[in-house]
Amino acid sequence: MTSLTSSHLMLLPTLNCPAQCSYCFGPHQGSPTMSPATLEATARWARTLGDGGELHITFHGGEPLLPGVRFYRQALPLLRDGLAPRRVQFAVQSNLWFLTDALCEVFDEYRVDLGTSLDGPEAINDAQRGRGYFARTMESIRRARQHGLSVGAICTFTRRSAERADEIFDFFLQQGLGFSIHAAVPPLRQPDAPWALPPDTFGDLLLHLLDRYLNHLDRIRIGTLDAMCRSVSAGQGGICTFTDCIGRHLAVDPEGWITPCQRWAGMPRFRLGNVHDNPSLDDLAQSPVWRMWQERQERVAETCAGCPHWAYCRGGCPYDALAASGGRWDPARRDPYCAAYRRFFDVVTDRALAEVFSEENLQAVAERGVDQRYGLLQKGKLLTLLRGGPHPSQVLPQARRTVAAVALAMSASAEEAVARLDRLGLVTRPEVALASVRALERSLHTPPDRLVNAYIHITYACNLTCAHCYAEAGPRRREAMPVGDVLRLAEEAARLGFQKVVITGGEPLMHPQRDALLEGLAALRPLLRPTRLALRTNLAYPLTPKLIAALVHAADQVIVSLDGDEASHDARRGAGTYARTLANLRRLHEAAPALPLMLAAVLTAAQAQGREGKAVRALGEELGVPVRIRPPLPLGRAAAHPPALESHTSLEEDGAETMAQRTEIHVTCGLGMNVYIAPDGACYPCYALHGRAFCLGNAIEQGLKEVIVSERFQALRAKTVDTTPHCRACPWRYLCGGYCRAWRQGASIDAPPGDCSALQKQAQAKLYAALEALGIPPERWEAACNDCRIFDHQTVRLSD
Repeated sequence: MTSLTSSHLMLLPTLNCPAQCSYCFGPHQGSPTMSPATLEATARWARTLGDGGELHITFHGGEPLLPGVRFYRQALPLLRDGLAPRRVQFAVQSNLWFLTDALCEVFDEYRVDLGTSLDGPEAINDAQRGRGYFARTMESIRRARQHGLSVGAICTFTRRSAERADEIFDFFLQQGLGFSIHAAVPPLRQPDAPWALPPDTFGDLLLHLLDRYLNHLDRIRIGTLDAMCRSVSAGQGGICTFTDCIGRHLAVDPEGWITPCQRWAGMPRFRLGNVHDNPSLDDLAQSPVWRMWQERQERVAETCAGCPHWAYCRGGCPYDALAASGGRWDPARRDPYCAAYRRFFDVVTDRALAEVFSEENLQAVAERGVDQRYGLLQKGKLLTLLRGGPHPSQVLPQARRTVAAVALAMSASAEEAVARLDRLGLVTRPEVALASVRALERSLHTPPDRLVNAYIHITYACNLTCAHCYAEAGPRRREAMPVGDVLRLAEEAARLGFQKVVITGGEPLMHPQRDALLEGLAALRPLLRPTRLALRTNLAYPLTPKLIAALVHAADQVIVSLDGDEASHDARRGAGTYARTLANLRRLHEAAPALPLMLAAVLTAAQAQGREGKAVRALGEELGVPVRIRPPLPLGRAAAHPPALESHTSLEEDGAETMAQRTEIHVTCGLGMNVYIAPDGACYPCYALHGRAFCLGNAIEQGLKEVIVSERFQALRAKTVDTTPHCRACPWRYLCGGYCRAWRQGASIDAPPGDCSALQKQAQAKLYAALEALGIPPERWEAACNDCRIFDHQTVRLSD
């Protein structure tokens, strides 16, 4: 029996393609289109690929968009729902010529990643891919972006185009289009192709592009170089070329034939089986083709035994080796680009060592110690790629935006803000900087018009009596919303455009009609998309296999409350609750590893940075699930002993991590973007503004739409940090977003908090992280912005 679980599957709806790319390796005419019967057989067979972790399904070709929107309207729900509880992530690799608005809408609904093939500027691209290719693909990229879909590209370098690598790099840089690097390999039908990229030229190309890339990490991503650099520190290959690939990237062609990957489609001698026979991975592993791959892995391991890069190279791509042999299978043959890869890995290893022992990196290690996530890889452009984590293209634009937001908050005009940024050294083209700051100013002064979360409190009954519960839920509470109303409100919230519907309480699984509720949510869930359905639970009750199965199908995400370690959790929720929740959490994760989980912890700042926070983060890392830590609020039972308003962001944290995960520019705490619905249908702006004075209406009696379009709800959106008297003169207001109304001192919705110095400290930490990410010392900030200084991790406001 094989223990292999495939994590990537490629579906080829057709091998046909209207493009005439000179180096295409596959047949592109005379292919059928995948029939509904083959699609259904593929979905059935895909269940044999295991149930561990996320399954990535890429629609490839040929040209996968040729079958049109009807095919994807059938394929996407069939695969997603048919493979549940395993989580599926979809992608399409296409020239995009046939991308329509209808396809964009479907791809947006199912969160499909789009990839295309583009070889640089028009003249270079069309010389390789055919006249008119560039214009059609670029038009579709624009269409995708108009629908909010991001696009990445594969760039294939030939012998000729490699000479123009700088032009190609600059093109992708200007377009803001990330790309991967492919070498043009001679197809089996033309082994002496003049455009094939020689190994020595490929080595030159990789190193040259690495140099260009390291100088522009904040503006672009080159996935190939990211993966190759990361593999050196990780000790294993990060892309298919550098792995023992058999069984990990299986492809299914239009007639259901299974091949090792899409490159082998259309070649009968490399077929592993057919989905109509529903073979298991063990069945495929007994096929002659699978055994050929295993023999190659063993033979190449012997050939490469002395190579220092063997662990993360694995002899390269079998197809490239076959192409270099003119179609003759030689199990001992390595990838012909071996010399290029070895040269690249040698250079990366040497440069990485130099950066590790650089003064800048050693100083960072001395200041912070050996970081658990990054070890010694803390400061250096190449080390940024080796260590993984947030990419500079995510971090640095956000850091610049953070600094610009504070400069704008301190200034009387956009022009004054640009002058401050210029003194910081962040302005190279004043006219571009001014346009960007004005755009930021417009966005901050435009009230948000999106709807985020609809919190449906279906009951206040709960198996626990938690000391901090804002709803004061417990075993004696009996309020419960009828199941029909729950389902109707969830459907209405999705129709109104809420991003997420959260089923909460109390404990929602204490609802008196629990089984009917979960069954109804399971049936409704596919109809709500793209709205996500989440369920919040304490998970401290008997968890049967039947209940696990119901949970898996009832929600897109299950959020589990776990407040730190056993001592802190039990102190708040009752003796023994931590053990019950943890045991059930492990059972749920083991039974349904693909079910998206989240751990939600309520901790003070000291707890978040102490053993309690470390415990819940360690558990999240062990299970591979995200963790969200929020402070306790002076609401409900906690109002009797109100906690202090504290900062949860430390100046000692990694700047890049802070930029990528925590820093948002916003002008509101969320008023007018969320709604709290009580079990009786009464609606409130949030759990902090709860009571008769803040009631917006009743969603059960009036319908949720009437509540949301009401003047009272719409007026909430106009309340921003620029209109709130307490906030509008504060330089930190755009990083703070306004205080949570739970802390207001008075009955008015705009009553100020007693003390918001903790929020200022938190905003200051975000600015500090942004300056660090940009390489700007605090002293330069103080010189450029002397009316708002940073001294010894304290903010000193020098003028009102």
